Amino acid sequence: MADSMEPRVTGIGGVFFKSSNPAALQAWYADRLGISFTQWGAMFDWADSVTAKGEGGTAFNIVESGSKQFEGSFSINFRVNNLAALIDRLIAKGDRMDPAGIQAYSYGKFCHTFDPDGNKVELWEPIDA
Repeated sequence: MADSMEPRVTGIGGVFFKSSNPAALQAWYADRLGISFTQWGAMFDWADSVTAKGEGGTAFNIVESGSKQFEGSFSINFRVNNLAALIDRLIAKGDRMDPAGIQAYSYGKFCHTFDPDGNKVELWEPIDA
């Protein structure tokens, strides 16, 4: 384990990307995914917001440029609760969903949607211990 005073990265401070209409894109994320924005963007707490137990984590990985793991040059994965209800809301609002639907794994369920700029957004409902 690294010394706590050793200079090193300790987590992801944020995800940033460009849009031709940031206000409209923020409004979509607020309306569809419940993300609250301030003039500095959105902040997420590390404790689970539903159960107030445990701590969350943010994955950071670099993959080959030709990888089919995700489209485009970046991917955003949002931890969510009640994935099925969130998908129903997105569909009711006319949002495009990945035709693969919900994919279930031992560590959670995943589904993909697309924001108005065409960015693929991964939604993950983890299976918490």
